Amino acid sequence: MRLLRYVPFLVAPVVIYALLALRWGVQAGTGFTAQAFAVPLASGDVLSMSVGSLFIAFAILCLFAEVVRSARPTNVAIGENLSTALVLVVCIVLFLLVRGFGTSEFFLVTLLLLVDFMTDAAVMVFIARRTIDTGSGT
Repeated sequence: MRLLRYVPFLVAPVVIYALLALRWGVQAGTGFTAQAFAVPLASGDVLSMSVGSLFIAFAILCLFAEVVRSARPTNVAIGENLSTALVLVVCIVLFLLVRGFGTSEFFLVTLLLLVDFMTDAAVMVFIARRTIDTGSGT
């Protein structure tokens, strides 16, 4: 259970995408363009959500949870940031080299991992700076 603290929440969209890419094969891009649902709005417009849009919304919610988790100064933060970097590298390799992963959805998930990594690093720097400032005045 302690090991799960080091796993970034953004692994969930990566694993889900990998499972879908295995199911859809090379046509992963067309699988994400399929309509998931449509909702008529009061304005008369119809909100049509694709599978890819829902996937990206889920990934953004995972990023939000990750940012909230990184705001707490803990000793686990460094290990979690390193695991985020590892997942980011794996995603970059998958995006560049594996068929079925070269879609805009997977690119955006990889970009969210990069944003998560940079946010975690920035939070660690700010926390370290605050700790040094507080500690030097004693």
